[in-house]
Amino acid sequence: MDIKQMQYFIAVVENDFNISQASKFLHVSQPALSQTISVLEKNENVVLFER
Repeated sequence: MDIKQMQYFIAVVENDFNISQASKFLHVSQPALSQTISVLEKNENVVLFER
């Protein structure tokens, strides 16, 4: 897990698990945030959020 992935994960949690709201907070697109979270889940072999 790198710093960006950690920041993105924390932002999603702090924004009530709302990806769209977290992406606005981070000033990144929603697809970019979703992709980063998906890569993190794949790399760590865990499911962080139920979709």
